[in-house]
Amino acid sequence: GWRGLLYLGAYGQYVRGGRDRHSNRLAIIRYLGIDPEDLLGYEYALRKGASLQPSYFVARDRSHDAIVLSIRGTWSLYDAITDLVCEYMPWKGGMVHSGMLASAQWFYTNIIPQIFRYIHHHGGTIKRFIITGHSLGGGTASLLTMMVADHIEELRRLASNPSFDLHCFNYAPAAVSSLELARKYESFIHSFVCQDDIVGKMSYGSAMKLKEMIMETISAYNTLGGWRKVMADTKARKAYFKILDKRREHLNSISNSTYPSVSNHTHIMTL
Repeated sequence: GWRGLLYLGAYGQYVRGGRDRHSNRLAIIRYLGIDPEDLLGYEYALRKGASLQPSYFVARDRSHDAIVLSIRGTWSLYDAITDLVCEYMPWKGGMVHSGMLASAQWFYTNIIPQIFRYIHHHGGTIKRFIITGHSLGGGTASLLTMMVADHIEELRRLASNPSFDLHCFNYAPAAVSSLELARKYESFIHSFVCQDDIVGKMSYGSAMKLKEMIMETISAYNTLGGWRKVMADTKARKAYFKILDKRREHLNSISNSTYPSVSNHTHIMTL
């Protein structure tokens, strides 16, 4: 988050100005190394009632002829609420994280039209629109990119550039969409995930499966005479693991699963 910039290296000077409403703007400009006029917009402060509205900034990257929308990961209680609105919602023929979908829709309604207008007014000088984010911001960025990708031809007309590029780069993104939906838009989205990072693997479905497995573990222990007997008796232990294997197969079955898992499968690169 941008507040973290206030405590790193040269940006420690902004701690003293932490209450200055311009301090976040200065931190972003200094950290990115851009001219002040190239920071086109941002919202960082703890906005009252701003659940489903992650913080972000919009900047112009002149070195790559691009305009960049960067969406922050979870920081505030409002962001945590967005994370926890995690039940699935049908969308575009697949299933998605409902809280992050609502966040992406907020960006699509309130921010994307302004970016489209800027691209139109600066036709010829901007060749790419990059959407990026981390964690919650990465999941939101993925869904937002899917929305914008459906209008890529319109965007290219506005830019007066038939090869205008749209791309999303995500870092440790949350799992947000069902696999078939992710594959539909994989040419637009690259995700970078550390190998053992749980965020990119956890979803409402996986959490519910974990709960079912815990309950099944307790049930299996009780059926076989308690955990002490299972640990001491080889036959009971084999029966215990057989019960759990069968239950796991059932939960992972696409046709029988009550809790389908969503993913962040969009050209995933494991670090």
